[in-house]
Amino acid sequence: QKIKERNNRRDARLTKENKLWMTEIICYLREKSLEEGRLEDIRQDITDMFLEAQERGETAEKVWEEITKAFVSM
Repeated sequence: QKIKERNNRRDARLTKENKLWMTEIICYLREKSLEEGRLEDIRQDITDMFLEAQERGETAEKVWEEITKAFVSM
């Protein structure tokens, strides 16, 4: 439960656009029936990536495109 609360606080630091991306991603992951703890771990990792991107002036969309390209090229 603590990680979920921490993730909620961290999500509040995301821009409106990046929050929308995060919501879409988390909804998708919830459909995959992941265990709640695992889902929150993934959420934390993605939030970290999005917050770092914000600091560089990049969007979540750009980061997500890079992540998906990396998986496709594996």
